[in-house]
Amino acid sequence: MNFLNPQNFLEFENIISMLSLGVACFALFKTKKTERRMLSIEETREHDRIQQNLSAKLVANVLQNTGKNTKEVVISNHGNTTAKGIDVKFDDVPFQEHKLVPKGISNIGNIGPSSQASIMIAPSFENHNDFTVHITWQDDSDEEGVFTSTLSPT
Repeated sequence: MNFLNPQNFLEFENIISMLSLGVACFALFKTKKTERRMLSIEETREHDRIQQNLSAKLVANVLQNTGKNTKEVVISNHGNTTAKGIDVKFDDVPFQEHKLVPKGISNIGNIGPSSQASIMIAPSFENHNDFTVHITWQDDSDEEGVFTSTLSPT
């Protein structure tokens, strides 16, 4: 191809122009796709942040009562909002019916942020096996809260 020939030079300019247009269109497409992905990630992060601020986070541990011969399951709320409608089960039965819990222990209603509730337990020589605690609750988020763990009364 002789570029000194004006006809060939115009064809070469057209080819370069078409290639430039193609690269520009491809770059625009990729930029729009990246922008949509970044927006989606940012919206997900914002949703997660809002959910975290509206969520209670309950955990349970067994603690020895100081100066007493009893223990208790302490349920603590490490979340940012109140846990409501709390349902506690030990080994898949309501905790009030479990063999570790003395009769007459009342239900747990709500636990506010940075607060806790206790359930007295009375492990005995015959009744000292590990047990599963399963806690469910509602809070200001649109998801049910769940905590499950195996605890040891000894």
